Amino acid sequence: MANHRADYYLVTRETEERPNPWIWEIRRHSKPMPIRVLEKGFRSQMAAEFAGKRELDQFLKLLVEEEKRNDGPSKRIPKATE
Repeated sequence: MANHRADYYLVTRETEERPNPWIWEIRRHSKPMPIRVLEKGFRSQMAAEFAGKRELDQFLKLLVEEEKRNDGPSKRIPKATE
């Protein structure tokens, strides 16, 4: 199983949107993600980072659960020759 904690990371940044300009976004080091995972509308960087860290933890937990489901023996599809 891959080390997702090292591959995925959180970014916060300030936008031009007022009065709540801060957003968080989950990104991946190894290759760009096919979709953007973000939330905007935070009053401060600290608030965006707090919410983003919670979401990143949940995202990683679900990712590991998904891998376990897909790699488990119950999901194995037999080859046509078996």
